[in-house]
Amino acid sequence: MMDEKTKKAMHKANEEYAKADLFHFNERVKTYIDTNVDRVCIIFYGQPRYLGTELWEKESLSIYLEAKKLHPKKPIDCFFVIWTHDTIDRHLLATDRFDPLRIGLPVSDTKLRNMDLLDAYHLAEKTFFDDCSGDDRIYGKIPVKKDLVERYIYDKFIFANNITICWYDPYELSHLYTTDLKAWMRNRPEFENYDIQYIKENSLLWLSQHAVMEWVFYDNREYFDGLSRNSLIFKTRYDIQKMHRENIESRFNLWSALGCFMLGTTGQISDVHRYEDPLKDSLHNFVEHEGNLIDLYPAVGYSTTTHGGTEVLKGLVDSVDYWFVFDPTGFSHYARNFRKWVFDDPVEKYPKIPNPVAKVAGRIDDGYGIWKRTPERLIHKFFIEEQFTLIPIANHWRWQYPAFCMFRRGTETTRDLHRWHFYDWDEARVNELFIFDPEVVDDL
Repeated sequence: MMDEKTKKAMHKANEEYAKADLFHFNERVKTYIDTNVDRVCIIFYGQPRYLGTELWEKESLSIYLEAKKLHPKKPIDCFFVIWTHDTIDRHLLATDRFDPLRIGLPVSDTKLRNMDLLDAYHLAEKTFFDDCSGDDRIYGKIPVKKDLVERYIYDKFIFANNITICWYDPYELSHLYTTDLKAWMRNRPEFENYDIQYIKENSLLWLSQHAVMEWVFYDNREYFDGLSRNSLIFKTRYDIQKMHRENIESRFNLWSALGCFMLGTTGQISDVHRYEDPLKDSLHNFVEHEGNLIDLYPAVGYSTTTHGGTEVLKGLVDSVDYWFVFDPTGFSHYARNFRKWVFDDPVEKYPKIPNPVAKVAGRIDDGYGIWKRTPERLIHKFFIEEQFTLIPIANHWRWQYPAFCMFRRGTETTRDLHRWHFYDWDEARVNELFIFDPEVVDDL
């Protein structure tokens, strides 16, 4: 049995080793960034949840402020992908486990409580959009407050070298995908007598995070085509915050995530203990095999699971999808080819295919079938089939948790008011579906 004194000595030695190990890793990342990285592009996507709250500015905005302070000479360009109209999400339609903190509005309760989900949806759609008869698309009714959004972003991201706001209509994006779905159906004999004219969709839900990048890319083609092999693209949700643990020194920052990606594409990520080895610029983003150089781009870095590694379950990579790191080639391929990839086999790749259509097409909705079409696994299927190099932004083996997490998992008290702040909601509109709570109204 090991005595207490020996245990303490071993624990102290391990702590010292971990600190030295972390120091060498950070030094390697810093050197690589200073030597190779020429530009960083950050793309914010999804609902602007928690945007405008004091805690968001402290725990989320600070990630990017700190990144600029660490490497002030490295240009950072920020793209903000924002809906022109509000849309329905699962938090709004929660009929049993309604959480007023996550709704995006100042409410105390919901009038949808204990309703059938379909009935709740039909009630909510009258507030959110017009489903016009005789028209094959849907139109949003709750517009964004563009001027307010722009003022807030330009004020808080003043450190950015360039700011681009990418407005898009989520109902138009949904229409684009349903149009492709109907084109696919017309070429299949089993739908010969199927009335497809009025297939509509009000939202792509989580799929929109990938679908909209096609528009972001083409609307800013000159910018993305102008990036070099040494540029990095960090695509992230708005509602990401830093994780705090007992050892604050082990917390990742943005450059650590980007540095892991760059080191991963040179094979150095697995060799962090040997900082004395020189960086091999001649093999930058290539791997050597039998005297030949193989280009590792397109490549993508992704956040690993809670336990710090990559899980492959039933042949599918399973990881969180809060953020990704791309090289410019990888982002371009992803943005330009995702929709085509989906409709090469929409039965398995298009989660928003209507249930009757899916049934006729032969989709199997057992536990495994549903599980493999969820966002955490479907996007990795795209990366693998499109021959990306996958770089798990794994935490060092002594760092136990991911770098960043979804904001709502790190707070049980902060109220999300992004809808109230940035979309055209008022008390009357709120009361159509919820119980308005004036006590929690918070001005920007």
